[in-house]
Amino acid sequence: QDSGLEYDAQITLLPEHPYNLMIFARRVEPLVRERASTLLQAVDTSFGALVRYRRRPWFGSAGYTDNSIETGRDITHIRKLDMSGQYHREMGGGSLVSFSGTFAPTRFDNNRGFSGDSSEATLGNVLERGGLRLASNVSRSDFEQRSKIDGSYGSTQFQVREQLTAAFGKGLRARFD
Repeated sequence: QDSGLEYDAQITLLPEHPYNLMIFARRVEPLVRERASTLLQAVDTSFGALVRYRRRPWFGSAGYTDNSIETGRDITHIRKLDMSGQYHREMGGGSLVSFSGTFAPTRFDNNRGFSGDSSEATLGNVLERGGLRLASNVSRSDFEQRSKIDGSYGSTQFQVREQLTAAFGKGLRARFD
């Protein structure tokens, strides 16, 4: 630790194709002259991969990141999977159909006995035709943390959003949330 060694390596296979793969490795050790103690120094190391598909009307990606943060004697590991997809199609006459979804679970732990899980998921759509536009979104976030000393706690958030927009003639619009 405290070596000042940093790297940022990335390889992308088939970058111009509708499908491609990116593999990366990063190590960051910020050097701060004004710091009073070397124990505040953090080393952040990440490895991962991202697979993408892009060909209208379908778009999708899946990625995995394994991150390690070392600060003095503390070491934290964070592992994240990130998936998303979308169907997006523009029809004639100003019509549009779009559906999307994401899912991102994360696990973390450290050498002091903390561990936990979190996840985020969303589903959404946009439907547009003849001056009417309906945008909908449903999302959920879950978080749980466990500790040998403090036990466990967590939270869940759930949100639904609907928005209807209507156009009445030239330049006159109404919006309903």
